[in-house]
Amino acid sequence: MKPNFESYLQNLERFFIEKNNNHFILRNFILNSITQFGDQLNSEAENYSDEELLEDKTLFPSLLIDFNVYYPNDIEYLSILQLYTNFELTLKNLCESINKFKQLALKYSDFKGDNTLDSFRKFLIYCFNFDIKERIGWKKLEELRLIRNLIAHSNGFVDGKNHKLNQLIEQNHFFSFDQTTNQVMIEPEYSLIITNSLNKAIIEIINDIKALL
Repeated sequence: MKPNFESYLQNLERFFIEKNNNHFILRNFILNSITQFGDQLNSEAENYSDEELLEDKTLFPSLLIDFNVYYPNDIEYLSILQLYTNFELTLKNLCESINKFKQLALKYSDFKGDNTLDSFRKFLIYCFNFDIKERIGWKKLEELRLIRNLIAHSNGFVDGKNHKLNQLIEQNHFFSFDQTTNQVMIEPEYSLIITNSLNKAIIEIINDIKALL
């Protein structure tokens, strides 16, 4: 049983990293396509004066803004949703498999944490007596969770009531507020940093589990 479980852990790690990396490749392809079309629009816009653009009643001025600002940001939103979901589902799969392997009486869902990730964390403490909070970039993960929830529940629009979230956005140079919409804007480098951080986190967690089998 132990060799089979170790093989499962290796495959889980490999599939997680492959999925994250493949998503990043797809994300770059879509973002490059948007950028290329945006460059074409920018080239056409050079034939307009600022006044002409303001008075233009066609969709052209809106397309300029969308392809230069909002569409690239939408791709960053999709990346964050995908990366977080992949991480959460992988930990869920891991905890369920550990439960079967060790034939435990308690499941991860029996551990009430501040959120789902915290429940996974408490379950792993129960199973192996190690705290992933001390092993991985938990602060960065918590940051990702907050931004992911903002995107999932309000499409990135900030109402100003969540002071913790407001502080996070103001203090992190990868985030900013769009002054027109009050929507959070995300720098493209953030997706790469998060991809690498999550890959490293899964490797650390699985290595710690292997060492304790």
